[in-house]
Amino acid sequence: MAKSTSIDTQKNYLNIQILRISYNGLQVLDMISREDQDLLKTIHLTEITKRSCSITKAR
Repeated sequence: MAKSTSIDTQKNYLNIQILRISYNGLQVLDMISREDQDLLKTIHLTEITKRSCSITKAR
């Protein structure tokens, strides 16, 4: 769990990507979890949680 200021930039970038891929649900979860699980917690996944229950486990 590395804490860096680059997370803010990545968070914004990933947030935009999530909004586009949110319809795929689990796919975006898999991509982020491989990148950084810390980012997973910071990004709002409420839209995706409605589509797949598996994401709640990641929280």
